[in-house]
Amino acid sequence: MLREQWDQNLFVHLGRCNIEVQEPGNGVKYVSIGELVPADEVHDDYLSNEDIPVEIQEKLRDTVFFHVAYNDYIFCSTVIQYLFSKLTHVQDRVWLDNDYGTLIPAETVLREFGINPLWDWRQSA
Repeated sequence: MLREQWDQNLFVHLGRCNIEVQEPGNGVKYVSIGELVPADEVHDDYLSNEDIPVEIQEKLRDTVFFHVAYNDYIFCSTVIQYLFSKLTHVQDRVWLDNDYGTLIPAETVLREFGINPLWDWRQSA
């Protein structure tokens, strides 16, 4: 039932995204995903970061960046897996900044969760 609710409420248009997901009947678990704006400043920040290899910076040029706020790691991981699986046509442009020093391509996130459903995307590089 939860995934049916996501399908009904999911609004994703790469470049314009704000998603709020709350566990039905609970009201305690939530995930909020919103685009980081202004986009040009976000790109400049990533592209001028000397810690990010040049080949990664090149891949990030056409990427839209999002911020994820959540209060339950497992619930958030479930939402991220579901959302990334729906973005098959743009997965190469979707990356997760885990806020622990690592940028992770959506394809890697899905692959790692496929190998280990309890994979922790918050781990530092």
